Amino acid sequence: MKRLRNRVAVIAPSSRWLAQSCRRAGFEPVAVDLFGDWDLRWCCEQVVTSSMNAGELGPLLDRFHCEGVPVWFGGGYENWGRELRRTAEGRFLNTPVASLDWCRDPARWCAGLEQAGFRVPRWKLDGGTNQGPWLVKSRTGMGGQNVRNVEVNTDCSIPDGCYLQEYIRGEDWSVVALGNGVRGVLLGCFRQLTGDRACGAPGEFHYCGNIGPLWPDSKPLLDLQYLVDQVARQAGLFGLFGIDLILANDGQQMVPIEINPRPTASGELLELATGINLFRLHCDALGGRLPVSRADGPPAGSAGMLGKAIVFNRFPDSRRIGPVLARAFQSRWAAGEIADLPVAESVVGPGEPLLTVFARGRDGDTVEKELVRLAERIQRDVQDAMQG
Repeated sequence: MKRLRNRVAVIAPSSRWLAQSCRRAGFEPVAVDLFGDWDLRWCCEQVVTSSMNAGELGPLLDRFHCEGVPVWFGGGYENWGRELRRTAEGRFLNTPVASLDWCRDPARWCAGLEQAGFRVPRWKLDGGTNQGPWLVKSRTGMGGQNVRNVEVNTDCSIPDGCYLQEYIRGEDWSVVALGNGVRGVLLGCFRQLTGDRACGAPGEFHYCGNIGPLWPDSKPLLDLQYLVDQVARQAGLFGLFGIDLILANDGQQMVPIEINPRPTASGELLELATGINLFRLHCDALGGRLPVSRADGPPAGSAGMLGKAIVFNRFPDSRRIGPVLARAFQSRWAAGEIADLPVAESVVGPGEPLLTVFARGRDGDTVEKELVRLAERIQRDVQDAMQG
């Protein structure tokens, strides 16, 4: 392996924005992810594509540990951290594994947050007849994968590794936060896009993207600041973490539905909107140092509202990214419209991500409409390439 200065390994199913954050902070990222996208290779000296299972990641961690390269996990850390940390104890730039148990156990975090005064979803581990509405959720799921509705008043058996969570109707939100093990700071709030048909989302609850930063009315905002602090303290979280929430239909109550004890995808928009470097903030928090206040985004009414959306292959068959289409994507990447580009001659299966589109506008609705337009254009480009 080529010897680089200030190396850090970033590991996530899609690791590009983490690698970019490291590079902006003056580090040389080595990336491990599922796709090995074209622009990830542009950003990193070395890219390793991996199926992202613990058995395959273990030898990579051994190698990084032997070379003195610290490892920063994104998505998946909550699933792999306990098993893999034994391999490279002391070299992970993530929250301690003890934090993971609290975040992935609905009994613990729901009880803790309810005691602190928050509304939390009902949940259960046994099936039977459901008075609903309920969702079946996996303890190891990411991005809304494998989440499904359970019909009201039907018998339901819960698969191994899953539980039932109350389905709360409202608007999907997420927050980016930072903890030092005893308190937390709210950095940004985002509206979350899930199950978007224009994006070709493979499921109703599949994560598609974010719009923001947004700041809700004063009461929900104060609630979120208190929620972040409670989560960081009760879980003992260090560094970046995220919380998925529902802004309930009354518009006055934020209900947490999932705790993510690692950096989340909406962090990219926060960096783009504010210019802060999340990798540096994350490393500071690992050492116990937190910023004094949240990272405000662009002023309300400015042309600074941002959004990003993942575009999935919505066709029933696999699509090959030929050289002409790959070059067209690269031209649009240079203009800042898209990211996570598949390399030429790669094959994208049904329901798999094609790339990410970005939009900017004066308000969330404008941004969402532009994201839809860009997503539909990508789908047309892919269809035309197959017919040409």
